[in-house]
Amino acid sequence: MPFQKTVNTYSSPAADGQIASGNPTAWYVAGPGAVVSGAAGLAVAAFAWATPITAGDTPERADSNALLVADGLARTPSGFVVNEQQGNWTTILQESGLQILPNQAVELMTRGDVWKKAPAGVTPVRGQKVYVNMRDGSTLAFAATGQLISPTAITASFATNVMTVTAGSNLSVGTAISGASVPANTYIKAQTSGTAGGAGTYTLSTTPGTIASQSNNATDYVETRFSVLSLGQAAGDFVKIGFGD
Repeated sequence: MPFQKTVNTYSSPAADGQIASGNPTAWYVAGPGAVVSGAAGLAVAAFAWATPITAGDTPERADSNALLVADGLARTPSGFVVNEQQGNWTTILQESGLQILPNQAVELMTRGDVWKKAPAGVTPVRGQKVYVNMRDGSTLAFAATGQLISPTAITASFATNVMTVTAGSNLSVGTAISGASVPANTYIKAQTSGTAGGAGTYTLSTTPGTIASQSNNATDYVETRFSVLSLGQAAGDFVKIGFGD
């Protein structure tokens, strides 16, 4: 804890990522080696993706960036990194932080409820689904289920399960693609040629068939299992999010 410098009239109801109630919780079940943070470390108070064990007792690796997962195709987060003294840091004179160093044991919550700060300018509504950006695990959005969040426009044609992009950028494995006649749950499995993340050919998770060049949408946001549980919160407030029966 940092050295106390102020006294507030009202204490904060929570800290980012803390467990919000005494409701039952469940945790990501791993193999004998459990779960450790990835080579880039792991963000606390964020969603994370685990790399499944393929052989032996090697620990599963958890990353805040889904694109670092070994198979590259896991879109739904494996769990949430709860703020319960999992963080650690080595920066001189740093008083606090929300980062876990690489190769540290971690736990991922799969069921329960936690506090999370609502994005600025976004008013959460009870019952909305929680969406998260696959690239950082912590940038959230709230909307009805099955929505396209913060899409970017690309121009592409399709042949069987191959997409040829002629205009667009910032594409990567896991990016969801939508457009006329493009099946739901279509996302990039691999780039096979062209400029990295830009014009080129991509293998997709579905088979749209033959579609002439058209405008499409791409997004790195994925719908999580969590929903907004708070009622009457404002933009920037702490909001309770969670998943359970």
